[in-house]
Amino acid sequence: MWSLLCIPSLAAMVISDLRSRRIGILHLIIFGITLLTASLLEFGWRQVLVNALFNLLTVLLLWLFLYGYSRMRKMRLAEMIGGGDVAFALAAMPYLELREYVLFLISSCVLTLAVWWMSGIKGKRSKYIPLVTGMGTCLGAVILYRTITVLI
Repeated sequence: MWSLLCIPSLAAMVISDLRSRRIGILHLIIFGITLLTASLLEFGWRQVLVNALFNLLTVLLLWLFLYGYSRMRKMRLAEMIGGGDVAFALAAMPYLELREYVLFLISSCVLTLAVWWMSGIKGKRSKYIPLVTGMGTCLGAVILYRTITVLI
């Protein structure tokens, strides 16, 4: 229930990323602190620590694969994924268990790519993919789902 406090900063980041492919550092900091605090209040420090540790290992493994892929394509990793995208994924780590986090990453990336591809059909596709928009939408849905199931 405490995680609902994250929704305003989450919405601000989603809208900002959708419009300009940039997110404000202040919104990201507020979101991260609020989500961490909500996670601590809802799950306790042990569960938050376990979630963060396993999800960090997952992100490091994913980063290793992305780095290898970027080297094969002779691109810089920074050209493939933005710092805001990484910071957002790191901020979401304490809130989700490993299975949920992996599902969150996969579903949000698929959703983002689908919307980005469909926007190209209308001729409005940007060169950059709004990953925080997809991740924020999926995380917002998880937060709302968890809140509704607690209230029912």
